[in-house]
Amino acid sequence: MDIEEKRLQASYKILEALNELINEDDSINKMINEDLTSFIHVVANHVPTMVFKKLTGQDKNLLEFNYIANQLCFQYMKKSEENENL
Repeated sequence: MDIEEKRLQASYKILEALNELINEDDSINKMINEDLTSFIHVVANHVPTMVFKKLTGQDKNLLEFNYIANQLCFQYMKKSEENENL
């Protein structure tokens, strides 16, 4: 299994866990129904920042982590484009 397949597999596992949480937690469902923007902000910004802090011990705020995440997006997009040109 190549690295891209591993990333995709990990993404599906995380999505599956999130779907399970959404289906089981009424407070999450309420948040989604009342304020989808806040829910997306939590999932897209708060959670990845918290995971990063836990794994690295680096105390980054949301904006600082967003900068790191954007660098990663660019890095992997560039690699993907390079692989397509081979």
